[in-house]
Amino acid sequence: MRVGVAFVAALLLSPTARASAQVREWIVATASAGGDSTPVQRAAERASERLRAAGNTVVAGATLAERLRERASAPMTPLDSSDALRLASTDAAALDLVAFGSDDQAIGVVEAALHDVEASLAATGRDDAASRHAANLCLYAVRAHLHARRADAAATGATRCLLLFPGLVPDPSMHPPQTRTAIEAARRAIAAGGATLVAGAGASSGDAARR
Repeated sequence: MRVGVAFVAALLLSPTARASAQVREWIVATASAGGDSTPVQRAAERASERLRAAGNTVVAGATLAERLRERASAPMTPLDSSDALRLASTDAAALDLVAFGSDDQAIGVVEAALHDVEASLAATGRDDAASRHAANLCLYAVRAHLHARRADAAATGATRCLLLFPGLVPDPSMHPPQTRTAIEAARRAIAAGGATLVAGAGASSGDAARR
């Protein structure tokens, strides 16, 4: 019996000299071995549509080839120690804010920090401690939205966390059941979208979700 295996990957491109840090660029790539590749192509189209609907840019064709050449030729820059320390202190500050119910203030702090993380995602992902702090920040935003009874925003935030940190497993000692449930719901929603592999560039591990 011939078994077909197929994946769709959504990869976040780190900003380059030609791509502003404010522009979030994604690649949607496919790979298949055996069987009909039509379903995976359809899943890729759905992934592209979802990313564009969220205000992201999906890069393809000649533009993608240029971006990949830029990234391949650029030297790997490790995360600056001051950025790592800033993530650690922001993690602690945001945790205090969510713990005391200062939801909007916590979200503001988190969004500013994650903006910087997305601009240096590969370097952050290669630093275990920094990656953990960044993932915590993303989870605090989900928690704050849940506490403020903004279910849709919490679901969107949970999906964002998995896009940035595909292997994310919230620490039960730090993140309450509602936050962990939101992450698992987002993981199931990604899986329901098709045979997908969602991997953020620089994440410490990948998480495959298949249908």
